[in-house]
Amino acid sequence: MSIHDTSSGFHQVAKVCSAFGCGVMAGFLYSLKQVNPELRFEFGFGSLLCAVLGALVAVVIWNRAVELSASSHSLNADDHRRQRRWFLGLMGALFGGMLASYFYAIKDVRRSALLEVLQGVTLAFLVIGGIGILLIRLARLLNQNNPPDGSTGEDESST
Repeated sequence: MSIHDTSSGFHQVAKVCSAFGCGVMAGFLYSLKQVNPELRFEFGFGSLLCAVLGALVAVVIWNRAVELSASSHSLNADDHRRQRRWFLGLMGALFGGMLASYFYAIKDVRRSALLEVLQGVTLAFLVIGGIGILLIRLARLLNQNNPPDGSTGEDESST
């Protein structure tokens, strides 16, 4: 088994798992109709449709990310810019959809509670962002002493 086979297998597992997770999340969020004073769900055709669309979007994103990563070294500058614009456009559309769904969800919140909701969401973003930064720094710290690709890890001066 070569490195590429393992990487491809990992990409397949990651693609399927993220598609499943995004599909379940999209269907769940669509079916969530009320959270206060009681939690109320309504499952139906719309929930199924959102689940399928969420899974398809995740698969498209994974495919584009893997293609962009694999072909980044062999593309000319124009093709690389085009792929990057497409990918950033998709990310922007997803971010815009997330913002639109968030503001749609808080449309019925009382004005007096709106500030508290916005403070809570801002705090959640800051905490999650901080955790992400810590994880990235931890990964860099742990990979700091790894030998570069193609190296045996042995000191060349000792031979």
